[in-house]
Amino acid sequence: MITNEVQYRATKAHLGQFEEAEANLEARAGSGSRSKLAHLEIDAVRSQANGLRAEFDEYEQPAVRLNRTTSGPRPHNADGCPHLVDVVLAWLRGERPWISAVRSVR
Repeated sequence: MITNEVQYRATKAHLGQFEEAEANLEARAGSGSRSKLAHLEIDAVRSQANGLRAEFDEYEQPAVRLNRTTSGPRPHNADGCPHLVDVVLAWLRGERPWISAVRSVR
């Protein structure tokens, strides 16, 4: 699963490599009758490329895109608490923003 821009760019590069590999396999196999091994190789490369495309689609969903702001998290709400979306996304990244918030209140 892609979670940030660095992973997005790396995955995009890998997708390019899989697309290039598919083109090379297609060219090597030619348009004539292909062996079973050639079919399996092409299918495997296509499957990997489709998996990466699915990760792109998932990353581009609006819920995931909320976390890709360059300005950082949204300002706190009227009660002075962080927005729930920011807390949940931080938790999914393995951060614990509520611990620092509790320490600052003490």
